Parts: sequence; structure tokens; C-alpha cells
Amino acid sequence: MLPVDPHLPGSRKNRSGFLAAAACLCIGLIAGCNSMFYYPDRLNHYPPEQFKIGYRDYFFRDAQGDTLHGRLHFHAPGQEYKGLFVVFHGNAQNLTSHYLGFAWVLKQGYDEFIFDYPGYGLSEGKATRPGTVSAGKAALSLVSDSLLPGKPGRLIIVGSSLGGAVMMRVFPDWSGKPRTDLVIAESTLPAYRAAARSAMAKQWITWPLVPFTYLLISDSYSPEPYIPKISPTPMLVTACAQDPVVSPKLTRKVFDDAKEPKWFWFSDSCGHTQTFKSPANRARLLALIDSLHSHREDPHVQ
Repeated sequence: MLPVDPHLPGSRKNRSGFLAAAACLCIGLIAGCNSMFYYPDRLNHYPPEQFKIGYRDYFFRDAQGDTLHGRLHFHAPGQEYKGLFVVFHGNAQNLTSHYLGFAWVLKQGYDEFIFDYPGYGLSEGKATRPGTVSAGKAALSLVSDSLLPGKPGRLIIVGSSLGGAVMMRVFPDWSGKPRTDLVIAESTLPAYRAAARSAMAKQWITWPLVPFTYLLISDSYSPEPYIPKISPTPMLVTACAQDPVVSPKLTRKVFDDAKEPKWFWFSDSCGHTQTFKSPANRARLLALIDSLHSHREDPHVQ
């Protein structure tokens, strides 16, 4: 959910901040406050200029009337353009920290588009569950209208942690679905109530309340009914054994609910949203995307 690349500064600090947010989440659940899933801020954490990354800002409006902020990071100079990663980020900080999680694709010829939900970064409004869904729909519309026309290449949609829940909720109805080569659900959850129950069970102060999650937490806007509808777009689900935030069992449930074609990558030695910290998994992902793209463009494939 937060940047974890050991080659970028601030990784340990961000992980500590995330764990603190997770603890706050458990406390918030006692009060039955669904909004406590969100921990936005408006800080400019890691300006792209710091890493000599070119970018363009986009401001667009969602159905709720909020003006939202998105940012397109350009592939590295000298690299042939290969395609676009669209990233739905997790529940803390804002896009100026989360973009680093997939910034490695810029050196592989890919652009990366990431956006903020209401209340995050430069986006107006307040973070709510319907607000994240509205923002996700608006962001995908922007991708269709402004980023894809005239740009042939691979298209990958990523949902990390809580962003995966938003992505899986809105992707099945998106007009750009037929063009998408791969959907990636990274360390994510099928339903909010199940995630709350799992988080509460880990804390002594909240575990007695686990039986009452039905009253405390709403499952509205959960992606579970929509996960099977992602098919026939290929779907990659990733989980880490040492994830302290989203139980790998929950992420496995996402995979089980999905229809073919699908893959489940489970890593033993990583934590929350750290699957692609591994150079081997990065190479493996790029190879999978190339294979899927070639297969999709083959005129002999029906």
C-alpha cells in the first residue's frame, strides 16, 4: 500500500506510518466508523523532480462534483513506449507517495497514471466509500478519453490494498475493459466487513468486538459481487505471507472468486504490497504482460 522499494528513500518510515494507521483503524472500528478505513493527507511526499521523473497533472470532476487530481508519470527518456499502468492506490497518504510502488515500470517503457480519491492530496472532498468508487469511475473515464486515444500499447490496471477493492468494484463496467491486457489485485480484500473482522481479531483491544462487525461495519460498495465479472480480462492476484495488514487468506478469497484466466502469486518473504519489490517478480510480471498482449493481438486467437 505504501512505497516499499528499498532503493528509494523513506521506505522504513512509510512502513512505520502504515502500521500506525493500521492500529488507528482498529481503534476506529470500536466506534463503528466506516470512514476510519481512510487515512489521507495533503503532503507532497516525494516530488517526481526528486527522481528526475517527467509528469503531467490532470484535474477532473467526478459524479459527486468533487475536482480530483491525477498524475501521469512519463516513461524514462530513451525508452520505447510500451504502454500504460493505471494505479488505484491504498488508504493512507496520497499519490505523491504511492506512485513509487510502480515507478520501476517507467524504466521499462511504461507510463504510470495514478489518482487521488476525495480528501487525498490535491483532490477536493472527503474520503468516503462511495466517494472512492465515484473517483475510480471518473479516473477510468479520464483514461479512456484522454490517455488512451492514439496510444497503442499494453494496458495494465493495478489495485493495491484498499485500492484493489475500489478497482475491482468499478473495472467490470468500464468501457476500456476489452482493451485491458491485465488486471492486478495486490494484497487486497473481497469485502470490507471481512477485512475489519480480520484486523480486529489481531488486536487484543478489539477482538471481543469481532462478533459485532455486522453492526459496526457496512459491506456497501464491497467488490465481492463484481470480482467474477472481471473475466474474461486476465487477472493476477498477489499476496505476501508476512502481510500484517491484509490477511493472505482474504486475498486468496479474491482469487477464488475470480474466473479464468487468472493467476495467484504467493510470496513467502514479503509484507504488505511488496510482491513487486522483488526483481524476479518484476521480470516475471513484464514477461506475463508481453505474452498476454501478443496473444490478444494475434488475429488467429478468437
